[in-house]
Amino acid sequence: MGDDQHGFSLIAGVQIYHPGQEYSRYYRLIALIILIAIFIVVAMQSIWKLRVAAERTHVAWMAGAMQSAIGLEIATRAVKGGLAEIAKLDQSNPLELLESHKRPMMGAYSFVGEFDNPDPAEIAPRSWYFDTRSRELVYRVAMTDAFISDLEGPARVRFALKGRYQGKGRNRHLNNITLIELDRYRWVETE
Repeated sequence: MGDDQHGFSLIAGVQIYHPGQEYSRYYRLIALIILIAIFIVVAMQSIWKLRVAAERTHVAWMAGAMQSAIGLEIATRAVKGGLAEIAKLDQSNPLELLESHKRPMMGAYSFVGEFDNPDPAEIAPRSWYFDTRSRELVYRVAMTDAFISDLEGPARVRFALKGRYQGKGRNRHLNNITLIELDRYRWVETE
C-alpha cells in the first residue's frame, strides 16, 4: 500500500483516488508558514523590548559608574589638594573620570568626543559626547519610540557635573560636586 504524489493510493494492486488529498499537503504547508510568521512577530516584539531595556540599563549604569568615579576623584583630590582641587571638577567632563572613555566602550555605545555646541542631529544614536560650550555630557538615544522627554530635537539625555556652594563672597565655599540629570525623561513600554 503506498501513496503517490497526486492523491492516489494502491490497495491490493488497485489504484484508488482520494479527492482533496493533494490539497491537504498545501494546507499543511500554509499552516506551517503561518505558524512561523507568528513566531517571528512574537520574537521581534521580545527583541525590541530587550533592546529598549538594554539601552535604559546602559544609561543608568553609566550614570552610576560616573557617580562612583566622581566620589573616588573627590576623595583623591581632598587628600592631595583640598577643596581647591575638588572645585576644578565643577562643570568638567565626567567621562574623563572613567578609564573606559579612553577606548571605545564595549558594545554599540561609544564616546565620540568633545564638541563646541554640536547639532545633536549630527551625532549618531547610542553615542556619548561632551558639549564644551554648555558643559554637558549628552547621550543620544537610539530607541526613540520608547523614550519621552520635553527636550526639543533628537532624543537625548543630558548630564552635568555641578558644584554646590554655600555662603557668599569671601565666605563662599564648595559644599559638594554631583552629577545631575538636566532634563526629565522616561522610558515607556511600546507595542
